Amino acid sequence: MPGLGTTTIRISNNANRVRIEPVVYIGRKSLMLVHACRLLKYQKRRGISSLWSLRDTYLETGGGPVAPASSGTRAAHMPSEESAVDRPIKQPKMSFYKRELPSPPSIAFSSEQGQGIFQDALKEGMLKGFFSLIEQFRTQDEPSFCGLASVAMVLNSLAIDPRRPWKGSWRIFHEQMLDCCIPLETVQKEGITMSQAACLARCNGAEAQEFPFGSVTESEFRDMVKESCSTSTFHLIVSYSRKHFLQTGDGHFSPIGGYSPTYDAVLILDTARFKYPPHWVPLPQLYEAMKYVDPTTQLSRGFLKVTAATVLHSVLFALDVQQTSHWQASQDYLQGTLPKILKNSNGSVRDAAVAMCMSIPEDMLHQVIASRVSNAGCNQGACVQRDAVDTLLTEIKVVGLYQDILEKTKADTASDAQGYTNEKRLMYILMCEDVIVDIAASMGWSQSAIDELKRYIDTTPYKVVQHEVMYLREQYKAIGTQYI
Repeated sequence: MPGLGTTTIRISNNANRVRIEPVVYIGRKSLMLVHACRLLKYQKRRGISSLWSLRDTYLETGGGPVAPASSGTRAAHMPSEESAVDRPIKQPKMSFYKRELPSPPSIAFSSEQGQGIFQDALKEGMLKGFFSLIEQFRTQDEPSFCGLASVAMVLNSLAIDPRRPWKGSWRIFHEQMLDCCIPLETVQKEGITMSQAACLARCNGAEAQEFPFGSVTESEFRDMVKESCSTSTFHLIVSYSRKHFLQTGDGHFSPIGGYSPTYDAVLILDTARFKYPPHWVPLPQLYEAMKYVDPTTQLSRGFLKVTAATVLHSVLFALDVQQTSHWQASQDYLQGTLPKILKNSNGSVRDAAVAMCMSIPEDMLHQVIASRVSNAGCNQGACVQRDAVDTLLTEIKVVGLYQDILEKTKADTASDAQGYTNEKRLMYILMCEDVIVDIAASMGWSQSAIDELKRYIDTTPYKVVQHEVMYLREQYKAIGTQYI
C-alpha cells in the first residue's frame, strides 16, 4: 500500500474514452477523484500527444487546473477542483465469528478447568436446575434479545404452557411471542430493562420478584444462588454489565445454571452464544457486576427470581368480585333451581347437564363471569393475549357439553356480540363441578351416574380450558361462603 500522503494514478483506456483515477492516501481514508474525458477530442484540443503526457501533466499540477502553455501552444486544461466529484470510499461492514472469552476472570464451560468446576458443582448437588434449563437452552435471535431469550428459556424450563401456538400446532415460548409489555421493534433497538423482563414473566404465567442491586447483600445473594441451583422449582436471571468481566458490550441478561461451592463460581448460561460460550464467573464479581447503572433507567441492575405461578392467570374469563349483589342470585340458583333439575333428570346425565346450563339466568351469568377486554394492554400480569384467547375458544368448541349447548340454542359459532353467553354457561358449570356433584349425591344419584357426569364434563384433554377453569375455581374459593 502507498505511504501516507502518496498519490497514485490509474489510467484505463476503453475505445475512445480515458478514465483517470488519482488516489490520495490520507490516514485511514482515501479520497478518489474520478475524471472522464473523450480521448480523441482531448488530445486534439489540448495538444497532448499521449496518455502518458496527460498523466504527467496531471501529476505536475497536483490534480488541479493545468497552467497555461507557452506561446504558440494551446493551454492544456483539466477540470477544476470545484468540478471534481467527491466520492469517499464506503468502509465495508465488518462481521465477527465469536469473541475470545477473557479468562480470567471468566472460565469457559467446556475448558478443562470449566469441566472440573462442573464436576464439583454436580458433586455438591448444585446443578439440579441446570438440567431443566439446558433442555431449553437457546441462542437469542437478535443481538439485543438477551432479556427475551432468558425469559423464554426460564418459562420453558418451568414447563409453563404459553396457551398460544408457536409454529403449527405446537406451543412453546419463543422471543417473538414476548411482546405484551414492550413492542419487539423497541426491544430490537434498545433491549429491555429488568422491570420489563419481570413484566414479561408475569404476563406469561410466572411469578417474578425483582431484586435491584443493594436489596440483598453478597452473602444473601449467594444463599439465593445455592437455593436456586439445588432445585428446579425456580430460576434466577441476572442483569449485569459485561464490562466487569472485560467482555465487549455492556448490559446483559443471563440465567444462572449452577454454582460451585469450592470455587465460589456461578455458571452463566449466556444466550448470546454467537459471541461468548457459557462460562463460570466468580460470584463476588457477578454481584459487583450488577452494580453498574442501566443508562435507560439510571438505576443499578440486579436479578430476578422466577417461579411458575401456582395457577395460571386466566386468558379471557374472570369472576366479578367487585360487585356482590349478583352472588345472592348465584346462590339461589345453586340451592334452588339446580337441585330440582338434578332430581327430575329421568336418568339422562347428558340431558341433565344441558338443562343445568340452559337454566342459568343470563343476567346473573354475565354479572358473575366477566370477559376481559381485548387489547387492554399490560398491567403487571393482566394483559390480554389475543392468540391465547383464540386457542381457548378453539378448545371450547370441541368440548362435548358446549356442542350440546350450541345444538340447544341453535347457534353455530361463538359470538362476541352475545358476550360469550354459551361459553360462560360452560365455564359456570365447570367451575361449580364440586358443588354439582355434592347436590347430585344428595338427590339420590348413583355413583355410576355421578362418574358418568364427571366424564361428560371432563376437560383434561383441553389444557387451555382446564387452566381457565382452575383459575375461576381459585377465585370461586377465595370469595368464601359469604355469597356462595
